Order: sequence, then structure tokens, then C-alpha cells
Amino acid sequence: MKNFSISRLIIGFIIAFSLISSLFLIMNHFYKKPIISPPPPIAVGIVNLSIIRNEALVFKKFTDLINTQYKSFHSELLSQENDLRKNYDEVKHIESTNKTSNPELQKRRSEIDQKVSELEKNIRDKKDKLNSSLASLKGKIDQTIQEIIIDVSEKHHLNLVFNATILDAPVVLYGGKELDITPEIIENLDQRLPTVQLP
Repeated sequence: MKNFSISRLIIGFIIAFSLISSLFLIMNHFYKKPIISPPPPIAVGIVNLSIIRNEALVFKKFTDLINTQYKSFHSELLSQENDLRKNYDEVKHIESTNKTSNPELQKRRSEIDQKVSELEKNIRDKKDKLNSSLASLKGKIDQTIQEIIIDVSEKHHLNLVFNATILDAPVVLYGGKELDITPEIIENLDQRLPTVQLP
């Protein structure tokens, strides 16, 4: 009787083991785990944006453009300011020599005040327009640099690129010359965007 129960127990274990094995096989067949591929090897590049800003042709042209625009702006402002000062001095002179109130004098003074207000508004408008145009050009340059960095990185199969400086302070303590793609970025930038002009 004992042999019979042991045999039943062994048969039960065998059946249970076969069922569990079958379940594992079925699960493996229908619920395959995704194959996780290892991450690609890291290929690093370094770009020094400070050097690009100092050496690329477009930044030199951009600096020249800023200087030219502000000189022109300043000289126009100075000319208008000198005219207003002459008018103001004339009114002051007439006031000092003429003791009585003169309606013509009051009118001239009001005209000068009006011109001063118009000049101030004109200065603000021109300055805002100029700053907006320069910011737009700067954005175009930055976008072109970013596109070139992506192109050069893909060409060299780089998957990680660092800026070597932040606010002109070095942040990369060591990097081999073979990692530095800055000269190639400058060369591409000089070819693609050698100069900029105001719209």
C-alpha cells in the first residue's frame, strides 16, 4: 500500500514538473523578452565656442557691423542734439536780453520741448529696432553653429560633444587634440556663413 502511495506521489511530481516545464516553454514562446542591446560605445568630441567667437569670420563681421551701426546711430543723434542745443541757446539768449514775456518766445520754447520729446522717442525706437535686428542675426549665427556641430559630429560618429568653455572659462581640464573639432567647425562656419548683414 505504501509503495502504491509513493508511486502515486512520484507520478504526481512528474506530472506537476511536466506541467510547469510546459508552462515555461509556452511563456517563452509567446512572451519573448525584448532583446536589450548594450549601449553604443561613447565617442566624445570637444568644441570651444569661445575660440569660435574669436576666430570665425562671421563674428568678426558681426562685431564690425555692430560698431558701424552704433557709430552711425551716435553721429545722427549728436547732429540732432547739436541742432536742439543751438535752438535752446538762442531762446535762452533772447530770454536774458528781453525782460518782457514774448508769445513768440513761448512758442519757440514749446517747439523745442516737442522736438526733444520726439528725439527721445526716435532714439528709443531706433535702439530697439537695432537691438532686435542684431539679436536676430546672433540667433541665425548660433543656429548655423549648432547645425554645423551636428553635421561634423555625425561625420565623425560622435555621440557626445562638450563645450570646452563656459563664459570664456575653461571647464575641460584635459582633452586630447583628436577630440577637438573646433577647427573643423570654424572652417565650415567660414564657408557656410562668412558674413551677415542687417535686413
